[in-house]
Amino acid sequence: MNKHLKSLLPLLLAAPLAFSACQTQSQTAREAAPMDFTSVSAQIDHGAMVYKIECAQCHGDAGQGTRKAPPLVGKGALPLFRENAKARTGPFHNAMDIAAFATQNMPPDEDDRADMQAADYWAVLAFALTANGVALSETVGPDNAASIVLHP
Repeated sequence: MNKHLKSLLPLLLAAPLAFSACQTQSQTAREAAPMDFTSVSAQIDHGAMVYKIECAQCHGDAGQGTRKAPPLVGKGALPLFRENAKARTGPFHNAMDIAAFATQNMPPDEDDRADMQAADYWAVLAFALTANGVALSETVGPDNAASIVLHP
């Protein structure tokens, strides 16, 4: 676990989140492979762009969180559990857990969610992970997301 997330562990232990078993998680995370990004930085750059268009209005321009939505970057971001969550009811042990939740619930509007491509979800996840200090050695996708452990 990286130093930043480890320092947040006491805060993270105070909240609930939801998603299904591994098979459902992969299906939920849209088993399609990520776009053919030429590098991790290309995926992260695409994720930053998608974040700005699709996520910033609720989660804040820097991912800091707002009254509408929790932080995705910095203190309190991507916790194992979240108290008083509107949609999350299960833990986020790894990146696949986050992907499963996001594809089912984000953006909150179903029509906006239907417009999102699998590659966009994976790219936003790569962006959020790296913004929180997670070093990625390869692009994030359905084949490796479960191995990116945030909270053992």
